[in-house]
Amino acid sequence: MEMNGDKAEHMTHLRGAALVPKTHPRIRLRGRLDSLEALVLLTIQQARQAGRFETEAALEELYLFTQKILACEVKGQALPAFSLLGLDSAGLRRASHHPQAHAGSSHALPHSGMPSLALWLNYLRTQAREAELCACEAFTTDESIQRPDLIEALNRLSSAVYLLLLAELDGSEKLRNQS
Repeated sequence: MEMNGDKAEHMTHLRGAALVPKTHPRIRLRGRLDSLEALVLLTIQQARQAGRFETEAALEELYLFTQKILACEVKGQALPAFSLLGLDSAGLRRASHHPQAHAGSSHALPHSGMPSLALWLNYLRTQAREAELCACEAFTTDESIQRPDLIEALNRLSSAVYLLLLAELDGSEKLRNQS
């Protein structure tokens, strides 16, 4: 489908020489992950400006993790076991379901009166969830799930951001890493 030795504008490389339409679910996921990285960077800047340096450091960790997810998807590599905010995957899941023990707050519903950084964290959490949905669309069929590692990683990423949000609302910036 190349025209005069160049690829058609509506096509892009999936991997190697394999061309797919830019609307391909994996290309859509890559774009969503790219947008997510950009939003993490903006949220890091907000944390820095608010003087929330522990939150800034935690977000830097999440930024590197988001880059790793994208790199593993592009290269077709398995995502290794991970921890975020001092918690492994199971610990993140537990903590996000029982936040009082980990973030010092119970579940919170977003509202316009939240501090600015909390609103940024909430938006970041929603975009991590959107990236997870794109991964589900890209890698789930009626018969199988092709990349459960990436789907789980994005689920835990949104959980980690949720815990940061709750810690921010608590005013502590600290998570209580009690698995």
